Amino acid sequence: MGDLHYIPPAIPPSQSSIEELFSFFTKGTPIAHKLPEPSWKPSVLPARVDKVTIDIGPGLVEVGGGLLSYQHRVFVKTSGDSRVLTVRAPKDFYIPDKELETWRARLSKLTGHSLAISILRDRTQGFTFYLPSCVARQYVVDVQLADAIRGFLTSGLFPIIPFNKLGEDLEKSFPRPVRESERSIPAEVKLKRAIGNVEFVRRGMLREDNVVERLNF
Repeated sequence: MGDLHYIPPAIPPSQSSIEELFSFFTKGTPIAHKLPEPSWKPSVLPARVDKVTIDIGPGLVEVGGGLLSYQHRVFVKTSGDSRVLTVRAPKDFYIPDKELETWRARLSKLTGHSLAISILRDRTQGFTFYLPSCVARQYVVDVQLADAIRGFLTSGLFPIIPFNKLGEDLEKSFPRPVRESERSIPAEVKLKRAIGNVEFVRRGMLREDNVVERLNF
């Protein structure tokens, strides 16, 4: 999405604002009424870069505030399981088992649930993260858990980065999600060469429906 204005969660003051405030407090110089200028760059996001959309609720800003996504819409929502982070992802999205178990172990220590992370795949083109309700209790945010979930989102497994990591080369700035068809297969299960073959007949209801197939081994 192009021409998308971005406002960070915390806005740094511009040099002109600092000087105006200093003159006001030390000399009583009135502050002129004018439209503020962005003190951060870029204030307009590049094409195909989008802000991570977050719902309103405790813990959501701590997890998704100031994050950007690339080529995929990303949402951070509530109403998930009480102690499990649920991730809705594209059908062919793949997370290496080792990385997933590492993050699952880390979050399980904080949520008290052995599963901790649940991945749901469907025909969606983006990612939706449903936070566990235990990230906040009576509007008091569990900062340690929120930080851990934010770390999972920006771990390189998803096309998500903090705003301050955005560079000119978008392909280098954002991780690229691994598709199921692209995942590496362990060497021990790869078929290096066929050393023989067996032909067999897959029988149909009629003789003319029979199919001869060959199995290499």
